[in-house]
Amino acid sequence: MDKLTRTVTSCELSIVMPCLNEARTLSICIGKARAFLARSGIAGEIIVADNGSTDGSREVAQALGARVVPVAVRGYGNALRGGIEAAVGTFVIMGDSDDSYDFGALDAFVEQLRTGWDLVLGNRFSGLVAIQPGHTLLTTGIYGVIRHPSYLGMLVNALGWGLAFRSWAGVLLAALLVPLLLARIRSEEALLRAQFGAAYDAYCARTSRLIPGVF
Repeated sequence: MDKLTRTVTSCELSIVMPCLNEARTLSICIGKARAFLARSGIAGEIIVADNGSTDGSREVAQALGARVVPVAVRGYGNALRGGIEAAVGTFVIMGDSDDSYDFGALDAFVEQLRTGWDLVLGNRFSGLVAIQPGHTLLTTGIYGVIRHPSYLGMLVNALGWGLAFRSWAGVLLAALLVPLLLARIRSEEALLRAQFGAAYDAYCARTSRLIPGVF
């Protein structure tokens, strides 16, 4: 019997993918998840919690054997909640449908869940600076103002916790993050400039790195 159609009692793992118009990458995510289940021998299901896609995402999911759970109430959290509530597996692992998570590498998650942990978190941040296939230069939204908003958020968050708890150690930690992030930014921008050339130079000319109008 196909692992995606096992009975409720034999389903150990539900892989939940919140989705809104992700037809371009959804097939990649489902393919990786299916390959993981086949390789590991884990009885599981793949759930696509669709939040109103109009680009054929539902049809893509169904064609690849995933179970589509329509979630009418808009919002990422609602889509995630709807998918988890529909899951029948003993364990639930979630990841976005944009191929930013590797659904083919879930072994460590399952291993820890089986030992009894209630929650297992992954970490996508690494020292590797690379451009993945399909990556494009994003210049809209907040990226139209600053080029590294996630790093600014990290600094503000670290500094905010330090000040909120009146912890000089927390403030010092935030300060120590600055040179590390600047080194990372320099590496990323060198790679982006090599990849996108004049388009990236023009983008840099009209945006700031971290602080709008300052740096």
